[in-house]
Amino acid sequence: MEVLRTRLCEWEPIGIDALAFSPHKEEPRLAVGRASGAVELWDTTTWHLHSSSQGHERRSIRDFAWFEDEDEGCWRLISAGLHKDITEWDLNSLQAKVSVPSGGGAVWALRVQGNRAIAACDDGSVRVFSLKGGPGSVFYQRQLKVSANRLLSITEFDDNFVFAGGSDSQISKWSLDTGTCEARMQVEKGHKADTLVWALVRLGSSAIASGDSLGLVQVWDPLVCTVLHRFESHQADVLTLAASPKGDILLSGGIDAQICTFALQPGGEERWMFVNSEFCHTHDIRSIAFDSVDATRSFASGGACGRLHFHALAKTIKKRKHGLNPLPITCSSFSPLFQSATVAQGSRLLLCQRKEHLELWYLKQPRLPSSLSGDLEGLASLEGELAMRIALSGAEEGQHICASALSPSGDVLAASDATGSRLFRLNLEELEVRREEKLSSEVRKTPARAMLFCGTKLLALATWSTNEVLLVDVAQLSVVARFTQHNAPVSQLAASGEWLASADVAGGVHIFNLDSLEHHTKVPSGQGTPTALAFHAQRSQLIVVTSLHTLVVFDVEAQALATTAPQLEVPEGMLEPHVRICGVASPLGSPVKLLLWGHSFMLGLELRQGKLSDEKAATNVSGDAMDNDVTVVVQDQDECRWRRYDGMQHILALCMLDESQWGATLLRRDSEPRPGKRQKCGRHIQAMVLTLEVAPEAAERALPVAFER
Repeated sequence: MEVLRTRLCEWEPIGIDALAFSPHKEEPRLAVGRASGAVELWDTTTWHLHSSSQGHERRSIRDFAWFEDEDEGCWRLISAGLHKDITEWDLNSLQAKVSVPSGGGAVWALRVQGNRAIAACDDGSVRVFSLKGGPGSVFYQRQLKVSANRLLSITEFDDNFVFAGGSDSQISKWSLDTGTCEARMQVEKGHKADTLVWALVRLGSSAIASGDSLGLVQVWDPLVCTVLHRFESHQADVLTLAASPKGDILLSGGIDAQICTFALQPGGEERWMFVNSEFCHTHDIRSIAFDSVDATRSFASGGACGRLHFHALAKTIKKRKHGLNPLPITCSSFSPLFQSATVAQGSRLLLCQRKEHLELWYLKQPRLPSSLSGDLEGLASLEGELAMRIALSGAEEGQHICASALSPSGDVLAASDATGSRLFRLNLEELEVRREEKLSSEVRKTPARAMLFCGTKLLALATWSTNEVLLVDVAQLSVVARFTQHNAPVSQLAASGEWLASADVAGGVHIFNLDSLEHHTKVPSGQGTPTALAFHAQRSQLIVVTSLHTLVVFDVEAQALATTAPQLEVPEGMLEPHVRICGVASPLGSPVKLLLWGHSFMLGLELRQGKLSDEKAATNVSGDAMDNDVTVVVQDQDECRWRRYDGMQHILALCMLDESQWGATLLRRDSEPRPGKRQKCGRHIQAMVLTLEVAPEAAERALPVAFER
């Protein structure tokens, strides 16, 4: 197998600004606010991304609050940020149910107290909003004028009181019932400037804690409003605090990229003590959140580098002191939904989807691999030339692109943002892009979660809000079929010949016939959520990969699970359970092989047919213009052999290349003489793979400068 590696598009890691665990036990979720303005929901049972909203350049999420609406029997998610709005989100579609202006400018912190949302605003006021009336009901109620300076933090205490911290070195206590200030607490000041109180959190019913720009964490008595404990554990601003549900553990994080743990000492004297520090982050930590449902998962943290960490605390203070906390689970800083790419096999074009624009690249002749070894027969670097950048009209308003697709011939392009979907005709010789103005108004007004060209005539479009799959005739520019079998948002599409497959976030997988334009069958995908779909290159089989790392092989024509393939599951030794499998591909010349990939790995699967040749457990394979060698780790099972290719980072797309269109013109076989080289015996390369990666140096350049401890 020959792998062509390209690092043309410099996708950037997406930072994390806000985190909040849902208290809902039946649907455990973690809300994540990205620096791109996107809101994500993560499944905390598998640590997989469940769904995401579109990003927006002018939306900045600073805080979340979960609210249990007892009258309606549901949980509601409220967010606020520097874009000056209070927003409630539809948990199914992750679209805004309602968004109201704060009235006080940017919102730096948000809490829920009873049936009220309280916001710390830029104009120095606390704004109170009523959540009565069911989902979609957020109404301005009143304001408390706390200070002439901006408020940066807020926390509730009891049913009536709130504490607000600002940029004037003060924390004030207010009664929501009377609207009066009950007390003011002065924090320490720097030499020349006021201290910023970045974070406040409630510690059970007996204390509150503050974190400030001096790097201090302080515990306060909420009744007499005096300092109980002072910790000087950070070297720079403390940006976030989190408390355990019982209020006996306090976590702090900030610019110095360390997480400090404090604990309430058991016994007669209730004293807070510093326990230990963790240094799993490389850049600013902007948010920490405790899981209030399952104590074994403990807490999550995120920050400027975009990596989401899930931590579990050691059970005893003694173990925590000695740093015996389990290693955190780390998730990718890239988006598997919005940072994607499409290859047009017939024209050597590559379409890369970025935040507000698309990049179209022309792929050049690859460099020859310097060595051949093992199953991975060669690694070659592939260069390209940027042909054009394309932006949608919504970019002027800050809308991010949420889906895109390129036709196999490379002459038609589709893209979508929150305002709707567009179709473009490409003329590369003239470097011309022409928008199809006669496209159906229904399509133009329909945002898409996913897009895929089914051959050259049809475009499949998964709608954002109606759970439908539309088929658009590219020539007639109108909808020719509408599939309504899904009961949840559709996130995955795959097509081959006469078949189209789609998967939703609830686990439903359906297959449609593109000739008759009718529903064909539903696929039993088992437990877990589908994260990747693909049709087998040589058989009428659909391969479904789930969040539980199981592979389901479905015979499309027989409408049953394939009898020729065993039940497959990725071994834990090959892949950690939380790692997302973003794609699966079937090599054209290898019917018993599959490739699975994610942001930090590539796996090869070979079904056993008779006796396989003996191989070493690890093989080093080097390639031209590569910083590190790629190591192949092999693990045999009764019915298959797994290979993991270590050393490939930040893979955001993988495509199997058609040798009939790429091989003869792009790759120079070893059987051909090279200038100045002796001719070698020819080897038939059965499959060619194109990987699109982000260079580690490019990812690092996109991040802010890290704090030097």
